[in-house]
Amino acid sequence: VPLTKKGINDPQLRGVRRYGMTKLANLAFSNALASRHARDQIIISNACHPGIVATNLTQGVEKAFWSVLRKPIRKIIDLRNYLFAYTPHVASLTPLYLATSPEVSRSGITGGYFIPIATRSEASHVKASDKAFEERLWQFSLDLLRRYPSVVNQLQCGDRQACDQKETGGGGMKVRSGARRDVS
Repeated sequence: VPLTKKGINDPQLRGVRRYGMTKLANLAFSNALASRHARDQIIISNACHPGIVATNLTQGVEKAFWSVLRKPIRKIIDLRNYLFAYTPHVASLTPLYLATSPEVSRSGITGGYFIPIATRSEASHVKASDKAFEERLWQFSLDLLRRYPSVVNQLQCGDRQACDQKETGGGGMKVRSGARRDVS
């Protein structure tokens, strides 16, 4: 994942490669956010993979092929969906579980990776657990968000008390009253 403005906007990055990089970045950012709030549990962050989902998202793939190949490609995609894909309804269950389950919030389940259906798993990509990559991505993300100070403050200070300590402790970060919103 290229962590520069030029890198993320590179026109050479297309399709599946760009999609994969965004998924890896989502996972690493979720881990970085979870590790920063593991103790205070103000923000609980988990990543999930909804699985292969039978949607019309593949229409763009079909259009990339010559007209003569479109019908066979559509048949292959339809067969894949029939054999392996979850319906959108079923695919939504894992993110819904993570967002709404009292078990997740009560047990402090954070920093996890979940697959269908609400099953904890290990991410397979080597960078998914690379702490140095997580830190570089975190810093890059904060740099991109600097023009939105309330968002940066919320990410860095999940709880009001920590923000107040940074504000009065000379940490250089000023938090406006009311900048924090609870995330639960």
